[in-house]
Amino acid sequence: MTTETQERITDPERLSRLEGAYGHLATKPDLALVEVRLTERIAASDARTAEKIAESEARMTARIAASDARTAERIAESDAGMTARIAASDAKTAEMIAASDARTAERVAEMTAVSDAKIAEMTAASDARIAERVAEMTAASDAKIAEM
Repeated sequence: MTTETQERITDPERLSRLEGAYGHLATKPDLALVEVRLTERIAASDARTAEKIAESEARMTARIAASDARTAERIAESDAGMTARIAASDAKTAEMIAASDARTAERVAEMTAVSDAKIAEMTAASDARIAERVAEMTAASDAKIAEM
């Protein structure tokens, strides 16, 4: 159709053609009903979505709590293992220190005995030299006294 033909059609004719051609289009009451149904469906969908989100959050919270519990358990086990290893290490260190102290005490005792023997030997030699020198000096003094 050309523009000239369209201009010759009256409004009622145009309306009847539109109604015949577009009879499948909805009326205002149909649109209102569809809008109500869509609103109800959206509300129901929102409710289901909220419910699923809540369920998902609850599952995630439970999983997180379980994971936290397992983590805490593993940390406790690790701490207990470390504490046991530290205690064993401390015991071994104490044992090694005690053995070292015993060896040191033994060595000090040996060195003290050697030193005491050497001192006694040196003291005896010194006492002998002193006694000898005193005897010599006494003899010389006695001889001088006798001469006088």
